[in-house]
Amino acid sequence: MRVGVALLFGLVGAAGLLAADDTVKPGARYGVEADVTTYPQDAPKTALDSVLKAADAGKFDYLAAQLANPSFIDARVKDLFGGDFGEQVKDVRARLDSAALKELHRFLSDGEWKVGDAEASVRLKDVSDRVVTFRKIDGRWFLEHSSKPKA
Repeated sequence: MRVGVALLFGLVGAAGLLAADDTVKPGARYGVEADVTTYPQDAPKTALDSVLKAADAGKFDYLAAQLANPSFIDARVKDLFGGDFGEQVKDVRARLDSAALKELHRFLSDGEWKVGDAEASVRLKDVSDRVVTFRKIDGRWFLEHSSKPKA
């Protein structure tokens, strides 16, 4: 009887472990594997923190492949850069100069967040012409390209 109970508990435990490991893991994009542990995207604020962490570490390839809106990046790589992802990475690096990164850090630390089910934005009180926006896709929050506030 004890063996049967122990076996039952063992099977239930094993089933629980298998069910817990049944999560969908994000795939590689442009040869860059997702690392949601180092660069989490479970909320808009953590996604912005991940963008800044990647940029500060010089991981612009990761930022473009895994943290920015995938359809925007795919369209630019195809239409603007002739399929050359490396050119997109160079463009991201150039756009995120020290002044842009300093301002993004301000958005993270001082910004006012508005979060919906699939869209989010953060604004600064003293900056009326720019906003940082995010879109939720397949459970992950991605940085949007647009920095203009909606009317």
